[in-house]
Amino acid sequence: MAQEPEPQDELPTYEVQEGDTLLGIAEQFGVPVEVLVALNALEAAAGLIVVGQELLLPSFAEQPEPEAGCETQHVVVAGDTLWNLAAGWNTTVGRIRELNNLQPGDFLLVGQTLCGPPAPEGAHGNELDAAPRTQPVFNPEWVVHPSEAFWYTVNLGDTLDWVSARYGLTTEDLAQANGLLVDAVIQPGQLLLVPASAADRKPWTARYWPVPDLSGEPLLTRNEDAVAHNWFNGAPAEQLPSDSFSAEWTGEFDFAEANYRFIGLADHGLRVYLDNVLLLDNWDGETSGPLTVDSVVAAGTHAVRVEYWEETGPAMVYVLWFEAASTISE
Repeated sequence: MAQEPEPQDELPTYEVQEGDTLLGIAEQFGVPVEVLVALNALEAAAGLIVVGQELLLPSFAEQPEPEAGCETQHVVVAGDTLWNLAAGWNTTVGRIRELNNLQPGDFLLVGQTLCGPPAPEGAHGNELDAAPRTQPVFNPEWVVHPSEAFWYTVNLGDTLDWVSARYGLTTEDLAQANGLLVDAVIQPGQLLLVPASAADRKPWTARYWPVPDLSGEPLLTRNEDAVAHNWFNGAPAEQLPSDSFSAEWTGEFDFAEANYRFIGLADHGLRVYLDNVLLLDNWDGETSGPLTVDSVVAAGTHAVRVEYWEETGPAMVYVLWFEAASTISE
C-alpha cells in the first residue's frame, strides 16, 4: 500500500512475543508474509524471528479486534498509555493487560482497539472511545479524517474544540451536527455525531477493466485509500469478473528529498511507475515474492501509477513505500 510516504521509523511496529510465528503475526495483522519479510529484511526461506524483536508493519496492517463480550472499548490515539487509561477507567494496568492479553513490554499502536472494564452504572456505552480519560495536549499530527459518520463517546476532559480538531472539523460543523451551541459544555459519556470529513482521504483514483490488458473503457472507476487488496478467489466488485481483469491506480503524492524504498507484491502481474518512469516490473508474473527497489526522489509532488492484471485463481496486489535509511548494497 502507498499513501503519504512515511519515514521508516514512523511505520507501526510489533514486538515479537514468546510463541509467535511469522505466519501467525501475518494472519493477526492481515498482512501477507512476503510483505513482512520484505519490510524487515528477513531471510525468506527461514523466516526466523526472536522474542523481543521489533518488526515493522505496513501502515495498512489491521488491528486485532477485542474479544467478544467486551463491554467497554477504546481506540488508542497518540499520547495514550496503559497508565492514563487505567486511571481514566479507575482500574489497574494489570487489569487492562488481562482484558487484552497484553504482556509487559507490549506497545500500544495508534488505532488499536482496547477492551476496558464494564462502564459505571448509568454511563452511556459506545463501541468506540468509551474510556473516560484526560486528554493530552493536542498535536495536529493526530488528526483523523473519518470517511463515514460515526458516534463518538465523550471522554473526561473533552471539549467541542478538541473533538472537532481531532477529526478535522470546525467547531461550528460539529456543534451544528449535534444541535449544540459552539460554546456548549459536553459531559463524559455524552454521544456526539461526528460527520464524515469533507477532506479527501482517498488519494488513489482506481480504474478497473473486465479484460486483462487495460484496454477499452474501464467498467468501474472509484477513489481508494490504498493499493492494498486481497480478493482471494473473488472479484473487486460485483460487476467485475474474478479472473482475467485488470486495474490501474493513479495519484499524486508529496515526497521529501530522500531515498525511498518501493515494495510491490501481486498475483498475477504488476508494474509501478514514478513520474512515468518504470520502477517495478513483474508484468509476466514470474516473480512470486515481493519486488523492492530503492530510488532517490527529489522534494515535491510526484505522480505514482500502478498497473495490475489478474489471470486466474487468487488475486491480490500491494504497493507501499517509505524512506529507506540508505541505498541497498548490490
